[in-house]
Amino acid sequence: MFNHISNNIADYFVKHNAVKEEDRDVIRYGVEISLSTLISFILVLIIGFLTGYFLEGIVFLCMLMLVKKHTGGYHANTYLTCNLFTISIFILNLLLYKAFEFMPAVICFLVGTISCMLIAFYAPCEHINHPLTPARKQKLKKISICVSILVLLFAFLLFILKFKIYIFIILVLTTICINLIVGLKAESRRYKK
Repeated sequence: MFNHISNNIADYFVKHNAVKEEDRDVIRYGVEISLSTLISFILVLIIGFLTGYFLEGIVFLCMLMLVKKHTGGYHANTYLTCNLFTISIFILNLLLYKAFEFMPAVICFLVGTISCMLIAFYAPCEHINHPLTPARKQKLKKISICVSILVLLFAFLLFILKFKIYIFIILVLTTICINLIVGLKAESRRYKK
């Protein structure tokens, strides 16, 4: 489905001289990625709205854009798998949020601190199809560390202000950390093949 739509859009741009023929594949790929991301975002927001966790849906998406964008992590092989994985991770975080609603703050922040330390140690995850230069890798590492620490500090501020959503933020940060480690393991297996 994404392929058909993105081909039509790329053809339209080429036909109307908005892009050159040699850039057609780049446009097609960009449209495919954008459509897949948009569908994931819409589904997360719909699930959040239907379950009464719309704010958590927004927080989840913001954290993916702020933290995971720089840390990297596991990459699915298809758009469908990626969308299902994203939705599943969101639902898992909602279930954990409900289960850990009354967890002592000290444990939450201990888990959040460990997640930040692991992100600092392991980020970024390099994908075999998107290699990073040493300079880019170093820059992403610094950004990953800064953003994850800022997220943890923001969660602490929310805790002080008595907003329970700090627990959800720490859960998502931890999930991103686990996703980073799983991605590193998957990539190391791909490199060995």
